[in-house]
Amino acid sequence: MKAILSLLFIAGCALAVPKGSRIVGGQDALPHEFLYIISFQRINGVKNDHFCGGSILSDQWILTAAHCVSSETEWINGTIIVAGAHNIAKKNANEQRRKAKQVIIHKDYDTELSPYDIALVQVNQSFALNNYVKSIELPKGEPYYPQGEATVMGWGSISNTTQMKYPDILQKTVLPILPAARCSSHFPGNSLVDLANICAGALDGSAVCRGDSGGPFVQKTSRGNDFQIGVVSSGTYPCGAKNGTASFVNVSFFLKWITDNTGISTEI
Repeated sequence: MKAILSLLFIAGCALAVPKGSRIVGGQDALPHEFLYIISFQRINGVKNDHFCGGSILSDQWILTAAHCVSSETEWINGTIIVAGAHNIAKKNANEQRRKAKQVIIHKDYDTELSPYDIALVQVNQSFALNNYVKSIELPKGEPYYPQGEATVMGWGSISNTTQMKYPDILQKTVLPILPAARCSSHFPGNSLVDLANICAGALDGSAVCRGDSGGPFVQKTSRGNDFQIGVVSSGTYPCGAKNGTASFVNVSFFLKWITDNTGISTEI
């Protein structure tokens, strides 16, 4: 297990780096291109440090990775939740800042490369959903393994070496979805990975990296709207390495769990 952990950026890595999440091999997102993206920032004097991403499910609820959050009072009191951000070095008039009211971590999450690396955060004051801050759609119907490619975005490291480099502007890239078995080697003996995770990776060096954890992995509906198929969970390290992959929690397997805990309808 220690050898596996050295290859992956997971809970400890994501939280130990006091910088934002960025995409390796990606490009700048347009201002307010992804209205549902959340920046979790650790309160650090006059400048807050981004450490994980998330997505807005409703005016009160955020979806993220379990390893990004903690139910401890220290985490809740020490974290700022920022919606409407683009350049995290500069506040803009369309940002909305909140604190966490409560966090709900999946009961089967075990902190070690878990296929249940998923959590919900309730904000202490409802977001005002508008032209700059909106909720993301979720998959409909029965659990399934998606095909094709999907877009991921975040403020994580853009470096493909062990030296992290963090730009301020939200990054994005498109990753092809790979067979689940490609990532299951990261989780030896855990067949649940094939059921509850999505594997993705690109040959051009595009990848998620430290701090992108918790962010959304999205495709388009027939109407052209983004909907979230995955949550950034873990990936090979250094980021963007040849034959590297990333594992995303498969949201379609957790729709009932989301409804049961938030009351948000995920029915067709």
